[in-house]
Amino acid sequence: MNQPFFFGPHGETVWSTAFASFLPLLAAYVEAERDLEDISHSHDPALSLWQRDRDAAEVRLAQAIVSLHRLPVRIPEDRPLQRLVALLYRMLDDHEPDAPRQLHREMKATFFRHYQVRGIGPNAQHRNMLLIQARHLVDAMITLSFFDYLPEEAVPEPDLEDQRLLVDAV
Repeated sequence: MNQPFFFGPHGETVWSTAFASFLPLLAAYVEAERDLEDISHSHDPALSLWQRDRDAAEVRLAQAIVSLHRLPVRIPEDRPLQRLVALLYRMLDDHEPDAPRQLHREMKATFFRHYQVRGIGPNAQHRNMLLIQARHLVDAMITLSFFDYLPEEAVPEPDLEDQRLLVDAV
């Protein structure tokens, strides 16, 4: 690639600006879910306020994801930003029990190939910093109990033969 190399300010695009504004919404959603997890088993009268905050954070995040999906990608450096938003959409929208965790594992395995910008110029550095911050937020999001559900019919029954084999092996 024979592209001119220069140090200077990074070039803002609609995607980079919108993605930078999206990250605090993702952080707020994760924080609201965590707050609700902390008090969900209590009889605190403020529980409804926490739920309202979580619901509002979820709506803002969903609206931001939809808005980002509609933006055109004009430069290749914005493509990884688009991929990460698409991944988040799939993680939050998928109703299969282990699908979000599988998507997260795939993201971690391919992060430097699909979710990073190649090069060392200012655009690449700026986008990569945004993407690394987003990766930390996705890592925090996947630890939420929201992703720990299994449908009743998918919960395996304990196998007594397997348990006996485990005891005999010890």
